[in-house]
Amino acid sequence: MQHSRQLQHGQRFTSIMVILIGLMLMGFSSSRAQAEIPIPLETTRADIHRLTVDLQTNDLLTNGGFEIDGNGDNIPDGWTGKRLDLAKADRIKCNKPNKSVANSGNCAFQFKGNADGARSKLMQTLDDLTALTDNKLMVLSTFVDPRSASAGTTVAKVKVKFSDGSKLKLSLTIPADGARAGYILLTDSKRLDIPTGAVITSVKVELTYAGNSGSFRIDDVSLRVDAQDVPDDIWQPAPGTTWQWQLTDTINTSYDVQMYDIDLFETPQSVIDQLHADGRIVICYFSAGSYEEWRPDAASFPDVVLGNDLDGWPGERWLDIRRMDLLAPLMQARLQLAADKDCDGVEPDNIDGYINNTGFSLTGEHQLAYNRWLAASAHGLGLSIGLKNDLDQVTQLVNDFDWALNEQCFQYDECDLLLPFIDAGKAVFGVEYTEEGLAREDYCPTANAHGFSWLTKTYDLGDLPPNACQGYPPRQPAQR
Repeated sequence: MQHSRQLQHGQRFTSIMVILIGLMLMGFSSSRAQAEIPIPLETTRADIHRLTVDLQTNDLLTNGGFEIDGNGDNIPDGWTGKRLDLAKADRIKCNKPNKSVANSGNCAFQFKGNADGARSKLMQTLDDLTALTDNKLMVLSTFVDPRSASAGTTVAKVKVKFSDGSKLKLSLTIPADGARAGYILLTDSKRLDIPTGAVITSVKVELTYAGNSGSFRIDDVSLRVDAQDVPDDIWQPAPGTTWQWQLTDTINTSYDVQMYDIDLFETPQSVIDQLHADGRIVICYFSAGSYEEWRPDAASFPDVVLGNDLDGWPGERWLDIRRMDLLAPLMQARLQLAADKDCDGVEPDNIDGYINNTGFSLTGEHQLAYNRWLAASAHGLGLSIGLKNDLDQVTQLVNDFDWALNEQCFQYDECDLLLPFIDAGKAVFGVEYTEEGLAREDYCPTANAHGFSWLTKTYDLGDLPPNACQGYPPRQPAQR
């Protein structure tokens, strides 16, 4: 749906309480030495531990870290086994004085499979389903050390059965480039859409391996749900909110608008303070899906997460959003910077990598998980957050984000995809660029009829007046 110019011009210029951050980072418990997990970042164990929350009261699983084996049968308490060769292969493995096997704590579970290739399973069925209500976000995550297991190996599944016979499934697989020493984070998430008149009858988690060779270790398995409720004090703008977007040059604070969208890194604190003194909302831009070599934290990005160049933008490369074990601390630090600078919210760019040539095997599910993590993490810091572009996932993400921001939907005739935000009472901000040749009369009447907050800008997003469509003589209401 989206086009290279639309995806990239805003990316260039100076260009999941934390609800899901604890889920994504729970393997980084302070109980382990930092060297036991390769994290080529300029962060300390205390820094990472500060980003986590206690999941014990939120996790739906029992003994997901495999620390308890009361009867010594090598099947962790709370779990049942099927086709497990307990004596030699599939079993709990614990740290030794000179050998660490766990991601966190002391123990992990190791799968080696059966000689005949039959599927081994470690299973847990939820007894209490009261937390599983309609429209909640269900998140399955685990840390896996792929060892010699093949790419594409499914290591974990969740099956939710409804009384009408339908099912919802989550699954985690080792990625194509997952072969490496040490643990990687895998995560999948879906909304609980309970069919009308139906109820949930069962929820089963399966850790599984089918093969007669190869092995992997799994640790810190978590299943949780979250309603994604947004705190009342987070900015949620209504349709028609006025704004100014400037990402380059010295910020001109004189425009009489409700919101300014400015660069997180390059905008001085004094400008943010002045905008607040003038009664403006301040949104801070940063790229969440690409590496930019000129940013002050660029040296913290490990090579393994850097993908293809963004076509036409030297020094900028796509990120592997599956590698939350490496990206989460970096993006959390950026969100924390926004909070520290007193930004009211954030505009994360490049959050639709799955439809681009990133160099990674990204899917829509990877993007949904990453974008929901960003939204939850921002909300956990009291920050408003907008969905930038990613039009094909609007219906799935409208409940997670507070507003939308789009580039050139009129140029590419795809603005109707943004209407779910308007229907939800949330603002839709956007721009058309003069370099593309559209005149204001080509889009302003329709933008006004939809309730969009649309600007006319140049590619550099410099110091130009907003040139807003509000006030432009409207035509008849647009057909929806």
